Amino acid sequence: TTAGELVHQWTVPRAYDDLIAILGDGLLFSRTNYPPIEERKGKLMDTPHEILRISKDGSEEKLVHTFSVLRFLARGAAASWAPFNAAVSDDGRFLFVNHTAEYEISVLDLATGRITKNFTREYKRVRHVPFPGEARFSSEYNFKKPYEADITGLYVFKDRLWVKTSTMDKKKGTLYDVFSFDGTYLDAFVLNKNMTSIQNGRLMVWEADAAGNEAFVIYAVKE
Repeated sequence: TTAGELVHQWTVPRAYDDLIAILGDGLLFSRTNYPPIEERKGKLMDTPHEILRISKDGSEEKLVHTFSVLRFLARGAAASWAPFNAAVSDDGRFLFVNHTAEYEISVLDLATGRITKNFTREYKRVRHVPFPGEARFSSEYNFKKPYEADITGLYVFKDRLWVKTSTMDKKKGTLYDVFSFDGTYLDAFVLNKNMTSIQNGRLMVWEADAAGNEAFVIYAVKE
């Protein structure tokens, strides 16, 4: 619960990437299928990213949809290129997905497994900040990444989709866009919080005090 009380726990017999949501009839997971090592050519490659419904006892698995995600793959090495961000509507009907490095969002109908809509907006891309050791990695594998992924997170707040972008001001915070579920751009705001999720109209964030002690904090949203 939001009070920190354990309600239930599950053990699934197979390996998955992320738990996306707990639905009325089971669990929604994602799973990436990487090519064999000998097929990794040191370039950007499409990797199938599956959306799966899993029964709560882990005995049944149903493929809902497969997205293609670009990743840089070489023998013994890999680097991120496109992210995979997902958020489910509160009624469990739709899954909002960003699986490209560019600003694009797909709406997946979880009942039919079909994409009902794709939407985007004009966005000024943010220059990529090299990760530690990237210069050596780039030299060895000819890896070049000019921009950060445009979208770094998706969150559902009631009947709105919050899109966390790569635009950030060190003092003010990160830029979030707000869309209606039909893809209409409504507003934007800046949030200086390390948000992890939204549950029951509450923002879940990690915060650290001056001594570096971290705490999980829950905020109510004033509309």
